[in-house]
Amino acid sequence: MVKVFGLLLAVFFIYTLTFDIFLSNFFRIPTPLLSCIPLIIFFRIKNMQFLYGKEMAFFIASAFLYYFIGVDNIVAFSVNSFIFVTTALYFNYFVGTDSRRFNISVSLFFVLLTISTVIMLLNQFMGSDIVAIRALLIDNEIRQSPSGLSATIFGFGYQLAALVTFLLIYCFVKRKNVWIIAAVFILGLVSIYFGLQRSVLVAFLSSGLMFVVLYYKSRSAVILGVAFAFGLLLYNYALESQKLGTDNILAKSDRDGGTESRDGMVAGNLEIITDYPYGLIFYGKDWTEVTIGNPVFPNGLTSHNAYLMYITYLGPFLGIGLLFLLHKSIIEAFRYAMRNINQVDVSLLICLLFAFISICINAMFHNASIITANGPTVFLFFSVLHLRTLIKMNDSTLYT
Repeated sequence: MVKVFGLLLAVFFIYTLTFDIFLSNFFRIPTPLLSCIPLIIFFRIKNMQFLYGKEMAFFIASAFLYYFIGVDNIVAFSVNSFIFVTTALYFNYFVGTDSRRFNISVSLFFVLLTISTVIMLLNQFMGSDIVAIRALLIDNEIRQSPSGLSATIFGFGYQLAALVTFLLIYCFVKRKNVWIIAAVFILGLVSIYFGLQRSVLVAFLSSGLMFVVLYYKSRSAVILGVAFAFGLLLYNYALESQKLGTDNILAKSDRDGGTESRDGMVAGNLEIITDYPYGLIFYGKDWTEVTIGNPVFPNGLTSHNAYLMYITYLGPFLGIGLLFLLHKSIIEAFRYAMRNINQVDVSLLICLLFAFISICINAMFHNASIITANGPTVFLFFSVLHLRTLIKMNDSTLYT
């Protein structure tokens, strides 16, 4: 019975983290206090060292400079720091050296993402009935549809980027039948298509291309050729499916009518960085002040690039430096995985790494990222770090 209670707490923590549920009308207390704190008090792995002090310090420094100094939003700084810290505590003290707990946590995460994707597809065809269910499940007002367990379409994109990339890479590294790989690839594209996720399409294809080239090397040309042929067939189907009257990527493009030029936004943001090369925080400016009268960013519209916005406030030197330090362990894990890319023991690490890469590419088109403590991003971040630790270190060095 005690183990069941611990599992329920773990499900609740991963659920609220994945779907960015922190404080709402139903949860008057921050959700990590309701789940993570009891887990690390009553179900912790004993005598564990704390493994993520550097990452925590770099994150808090980054969030402090960006939110507290730059944006002047102490609430965002506090909430994001709280989410990041409690996730670190969850992996360090609850998961610890228990590989079974790690596998259960990762499985729960991707099961939840799958449920969210199914709900998005149902939202396409069942409309308001599913919207009501979505609002109930995330205890929040629904602002955009069709989507999954997220109030917005772009928020759902982070979930979908992680899911479709992980499943595709998993099929490759586990050497699944070619038809299973093709089916997963097609299902991923269909979910992206009906989820209106143009940025996820870029992230999915980019991370998939990177993996295939690194994994298959010279043989990758054949696989990429077949994938391209599948893509053409699906594109032709997509053109026909517009007649069905469903919301999709093509219909979204027509609806937007080119009102948001992401290329123009990036160019405009780079121009602002050039004008304030040390970062806005060193000039006593904020985004609204430097974009007044700029037609590219009407009414304070951001550049929709989480990394550029961060660098705009902190400057290229400090901003890129802190981002590098925060991701240094991820980079080391990636180098290790690439050196051992054909080893069975690192197959799960490879899947998690490319899911993380995909979600980071998606952040180049939206405002959420690791710095904003986006739920799926934070979970994947610690999943990669923790699995690398489990692979690299033997049990004795993990104990005090």
